[in-house]
Amino acid sequence: MQLHRRHIPASKVCVHCSADEHIEHALLFCPYAKAVWSDVKAYFNLHLCRKGFKICKTWIFEFLASCHDLSVTVLAVTCWHIWDARNKLREENITQHPTSLALKVKAYVDMIVQHLYITSTNHRREPSTTTYWVPPPAGKVMINVDATIFTLDKSMGAGVVMREHSVSCIVCYGIGVPDVILPELAEAIAIQRGLQFALSEGIQEVLLGSDCLTVV
Repeated sequence: MQLHRRHIPASKVCVHCSADEHIEHALLFCPYAKAVWSDVKAYFNLHLCRKGFKICKTWIFEFLASCHDLSVTVLAVTCWHIWDARNKLREENITQHPTSLALKVKAYVDMIVQHLYITSTNHRREPSTTTYWVPPPAGKVMINVDATIFTLDKSMGAGVVMREHSVSCIVCYGIGVPDVILPELAEAIAIQRGLQFALSEGIQEVLLGSDCLTVV
């Protein structure tokens, strides 16, 4: 696409279906992209209005002019994930199933809506107020986990914090696990380790906090 116009060597073939690749194909019309969009459109009741599609730039401007904020968010997040999946397959040989990618898209959009917008009576979305950490109910323990990927080392690191109703910290610790390169797997391992530690300490009543909605 743009690389060829700048005389930079690159394949002209779609990594998913081997058809001639252009931006419209990669993001909208490739069978892989269509499978992702089918799931996403059904979930958000979104209509892409691609009938009579001719020029990508014209279609985008017409779509943005006729849709609301949520649709814009869905379009941006979905296109970014489809493009990221294409690059990971082309450059790292990492395959993501369309259903898995659609789940990730839905989780990201839901997280954006939850944390950045609230719906008012006129159906416009306004910025929400700041969200603070809320202690668990008496008798329960809150387990907060977070994980990160170290690409160069092909490993992950994670942190686990447990606090009770009085906000006092029961335990906090970090872990490292080799040979983990998928963010969702890293988050799942962090959650598993946190729950395993709680069970080993005889803690039965827990609440779990994670920023990875695709796992939770």
